[in-house]
Amino acid sequence: MEDYYLGHATERIFLPLLKLTVPEIVDYHMPAPGIFHNLVFVSIDKQYRARRGSDERPLGHGSHVAGQVIVVLDKDVNVRDPDEACGWR
Repeated sequence: MEDYYLGHATERIFLPLLKLTVPEIVDYHMPAPGIFHNLVFVSIDKQYRARRGSDERPLGHGSHVAGQVIVVLDKDVNVRDPDEACGWR
């Protein structure tokens, strides 16, 4: 169970740092069913011009290196709500 709290703390601690290097990121969430590294939901602001490799940059930061599945969503999607992030609502 401690992994749940460590995973959540990691998200909140690294979000401001990720935004400095990848300004497109609005929020991200590593849900417990993904064991905090196998599945990552990332919401982005698409107003930024696409850059070569920009979608790969989050993979090289912190705990994201081990992310096996990264789901990129629009900025209006609540990444903390799995039903909304998966499109079930």
